[in-house]
Amino acid sequence: MNCFRDLEVDQVTDKKAIVFLRYLQDCGQSGETVNLNLTLVRAIWKWGIKKGLARINPWLDMKVKTEPRRAAKPFSREEIQQILAAFEANYYHHFVRFLLGVGCRIGEAIALEWAALNEDCSEVWIGKAWDAKGKRVKSTKTNETRTVPISPNIQKMLQELREQSESKLVFPAPKGGYIDGNNFLKRHWKPLFENTGIEYRTLYNSRHTRWSHEIESGNLTIAEAADYAGNSRRTMMDRYYGATKRPRLKDFD
Repeated sequence: MNCFRDLEVDQVTDKKAIVFLRYLQDCGQSGETVNLNLTLVRAIWKWGIKKGLARINPWLDMKVKTEPRRAAKPFSREEIQQILAAFEANYYHHFVRFLLGVGCRIGEAIALEWAALNEDCSEVWIGKAWDAKGKRVKSTKTNETRTVPISPNIQKMLQELREQSESKLVFPAPKGGYIDGNNFLKRHWKPLFENTGIEYRTLYNSRHTRWSHEIESGNLTIAEAADYAGNSRRTMMDRYYGATKRPRLKDFD
């Protein structure tokens, strides 16, 4: 740790732990990121105690308050149709359809290879993701794999794509290799909202959209949606589920 790198493990007291917490905050980290880092450090000390390298864990129950997270606002069915129509003649049309149709993380779609699909493209195995910062393929965010059954329309799209593909990647960049997510956002995703008038949401909102519609329609339970998304049930409800219908409150009269 840069703030007290010369200390031995057993020299990190409760007071030193608080110093480190404030160091993270001074670095400009959000409360959520600080808590994530504290969770990681706590796990390291737990391992150290188990191995006899430390006697106490000064990070137990340490966390900071976080800003309330706004509820997810999935795209409506009408907005989805507008988005797909706007991308109809765009090179990335299939990429966008897949993200909206399967609800995977963006890096997972970028790293997806044909070998991850079963013979008739009715199921996709998700076990890898593209790390844009490290410029490499790594495991998924949760380090877990999952298999997702695909809808008939997305299945047909993938079957047609595979027949004409010469790449191992399902969605290669226009000149080959992995899609540059930042370039896609700047040149294709953001302009879409300027041209259609749809309220802007990030590309990651495709994930919120898929699982929110699946749960609200009754097609999937929360547990099933969480399994397909590669998250816990709590995370599914806290972060990904958002009402797709928002009826107004009724007057008493």
